[in-house]
Amino acid sequence: MAERGLGTGAQQGRQPGQGQPDVQGQPPGLRQPEAQQWERALDALEVALARAEATELPPLDWQPPQGLGALPESLLGRAQRLHAEQLRALAELERRRRSAEEQLAALRSIPPLRTDAAIYLDVQA
Repeated sequence: MAERGLGTGAQQGRQPGQGQPDVQGQPPGLRQPEAQQWERALDALEVALARAEATELPPLDWQPPQGLGALPESLLGRAQRLHAEQLRALAELERRRRSAEEQLAALRSIPPLRTDAAIYLDVQA
């Protein structure tokens, strides 16, 4: 899936936890605890999405954190971009699932090999 060029933060050269200054211009280390918790949650989502793209498997290990509260406005754009990337990844997985189903249907349409028929034909007798 990496050929689609999804732009997760990790793929754009930004390491998880290295957020941009918020709307008030505060660096990540000086943000409110709620914003830091949301940043960690978004970092974890980006890592899970990047891992899913690298392995071409859906992320199974990510669980949404409990008790985060409302998303800080300063992280809205990042969350929206991540959501769009997830939707693109989901569409790609769905496309691949349909392709696999079509291939299986084609294989199932091949008649089974008959074992009761002669395999060799004696043309000299």
